[in-house]
Amino acid sequence: MLSLALRTALALSVATSSLVARAAEPEPAEADAPADATDAAPSPGPVEAEAEPSAAAPSSTTPPSDDLDLDPLTAWRLRLDSAIDLANEDPKAGADGLAAVLSEAPNFTVELANDPVVRAHRNHALLVLARAYLTLGDEHRAGETIFEAQRSAGADPLNPGRLGPSLTDFYNQQQHAASSGGRGGIAVECTTPCRVYLNEHPAPSSSNNLLLGPYRLVIVGTRGDGEPLRQTVALTNAGETAKINYPARAAEPAEPTDPATRKKNARKAKRAGRMLPQWLEISAIVGGAAAIGAGAALVALDAGCVGQSNFKPSAQDPGTCTEIYNTRVGAFTAIGIGAFALLGGVITLSVDASRAKAAKNEPAADSRSVFIGYTRRF
Repeated sequence: MLSLALRTALALSVATSSLVARAAEPEPAEADAPADATDAAPSPGPVEAEAEPSAAAPSSTTPPSDDLDLDPLTAWRLRLDSAIDLANEDPKAGADGLAAVLSEAPNFTVELANDPVVRAHRNHALLVLARAYLTLGDEHRAGETIFEAQRSAGADPLNPGRLGPSLTDFYNQQQHAASSGGRGGIAVECTTPCRVYLNEHPAPSSSNNLLLGPYRLVIVGTRGDGEPLRQTVALTNAGETAKINYPARAAEPAEPTDPATRKKNARKAKRAGRMLPQWLEISAIVGGAAAIGAGAALVALDAGCVGQSNFKPSAQDPGTCTEIYNTRVGAFTAIGIGAFALLGGVITLSVDASRAKAAKNEPAADSRSVFIGYTRRF
């Protein structure tokens, strides 16, 4: 019995040891399964981490969407920024687009007048456009754009040095040319309270010492009782002052102040004016002819017998006359006065007719130095 119990205990011990050993050995099939599962599908953590950027907001370089609720001035400035960037990167592709955006600046006259920062940005964009034209070899358009930048800047500073030495040198050349071309002025006369803007700047009613060229003029009634007046005033002659009325009436021509133009206009006015009224010239001719006729009649009557006008006493035939006409002095006086009046009337009438014909065929002395119209160009 004891032997049997010992053998049974020994068998149970061996079986238990075998089971423990088998349990401690690795099982290949079961160990590979988790590895295969890991390779086939990523864990939830990494999947969620990669999905986050797609849900993030767009980066700052993404252009603003058209459906954003932006006010017109902000939207225009964003388009201006994009146009500046393109003109800087590719002048050939970006110059026309930048010019088109800049042409919309007059639509924001009041806003630009009240915001010097945006106005300065517009002025910088004009210099960028000038550099683009200069890079493309179009010096004419580059010069015109610099002139426009100088007129649009007014008293605001311009800094062409930010855009490189080539533009700076060209800018200095154009500035010298503009300064040597003379200056002009614009005077606004309002019959109702008004506010004046010139090239998107607040302006007084009278602006002097302006560079020659076109200016965008906007006049707004402060009482709200009239439509704003938008005009382009082109100053083309040095010393001229354009006069504009608000509310709009017929614009008065510019009054040239330089001596040469005034002298030329004075000569033209003298040629166009009459020496004497026409009725007086004709009366002088008629009266002079009548006086000459009367004088001739008195000459014929002189030394004649009173009562017998056809008989003139002589030494051979003294006749019986007791009185003789003595009209010689009066006759020649009448003839002289009549001849003077007749000749003067003929001369003045001929000269006046010649002047009127010359004035009709001659163009205006200053070819009209002020042009007033509407434009959408910047």
